[in-house]
Amino acid sequence: MNLHILVGNITTINHIDILVNSANKSLLRGGGVCGSIHKAGGSSIEDECKTKYPNGIKETQVVITTAGNLNAKYLIHVVPPKFNLVDNAEDMLRECYKNIFKVAKELNCNSICLPFIGAGISSYPNDIAGKIAVEEINKWDIDDVVIVLYKEVDKKYFKI
Repeated sequence: MNLHILVGNITTINHIDILVNSANKSLLRGGGVCGSIHKAGGSSIEDECKTKYPNGIKETQVVITTAGNLNAKYLIHVVPPKFNLVDNAEDMLRECYKNIFKVAKELNCNSICLPFIGAGISSYPNDIAGKIAVEEINKWDIDDVVIVLYKEVDKKYFKI
């Protein structure tokens, strides 16, 4: 596996099988990564979410949609829990990764691009979110994994 840590805009990553959206429960356009993905991907993503998942999804659940105008074959939406609102937040974040990579394998995908899941609005301490990401990603045999960070300083949480 090749793990690439980049800083920038996740919507500009090209030639990837799966792009992961750290979504809200409604799967509708929000702020942060979710808002950027919906904006760059176009209205077809939100339209598909409304049609296929009118009640949204639960925390740790993943669903697949087309990627709209994004350069990916699939868009996987996952809802990470809020760190300070659940007792088993770390286990739930691990479950998010497990569910993402399970679907990636089922789709026979060789490349996946993820945001820093759990950081930001989900309020995980960055060191915990980074440690969980690395541990869980390393459990799966995917050729290329790209993590796109918002800030350069966050690279320190992704030591292999």
